Formats: sequence, structure tokens, C-alpha cells
Amino acid sequence: MGGKKSIVRLNFLLSIGFGVIVGVIFPFYAHFFVVYKNSRLQHLFIVSSVAAGIAVGIIAFLITRFTVLRVIKILSKEMNGIAEGEADLTRRINLKSNDSIGELVKYFNIFVDKISKITVS
Repeated sequence: MGGKKSIVRLNFLLSIGFGVIVGVIFPFYAHFFVVYKNSRLQHLFIVSSVAAGIAVGIIAFLITRFTVLRVIKILSKEMNGIAEGEADLTRRINLKSNDSIGELVKYFNIFVDKISKITVS
């Protein structure tokens, strides 16, 4: 593989980038509905919109981090526990979910079952 790339960092940058884009686009559309008393207020509105967009991006990242990434860390720890030392092929990961993570766990457990049968034979 090439150089290591952090998916978490990419997610953070994309979340912030999305927030900035929303923060920049929002004042453009608001201009059709709002009349500002002076240009200072308009500039303040634009800056606060970008700041709000960044805040939304950070919140979106944190939601991802504390939901999906937390589960992935648990999954990684379980896989590491199976792989360490004697590679206990009797252990299985007990994580049920109706999504890609659940599929990953299911197929990992199937893989361990098949490896276990090969090594026992």
C-alpha cells in the first residue's frame, strides 16, 4: 500500500469543508429574502453564517466519531484479541448490526470458522 492516510482526518476535513460551503452558500440565498440596514450587518451575517457552518461540520464529525468510529475501535480491539498470542480461533466477535459493520463482523466470523476447520484437520 502507499503512504498511510487517515480516514478519520479525511472525514474531519470533509465535514469542515461541507460546513464552510454551506456557510458561504447560505448568505447568498438569504440575500434574496433579507434586506440589511447597512453593509456591516451584511458582513457580520456572512461571517456568522460561515462560523455556524463550521460548527455544523464539527458537530457532524463528532457524531460520526462517537457512533461509527467508536464501534470500529471496539471491533478492531476484538480482532486484535483474536489475532494476538495463540490466535484463539474459538473466539468470535459478538456484534450485531444491520449495516456494513454487521456484515464485516459476520464475514470475519465466517473466515475464522473456515480457518479453524483447516487448522483442526
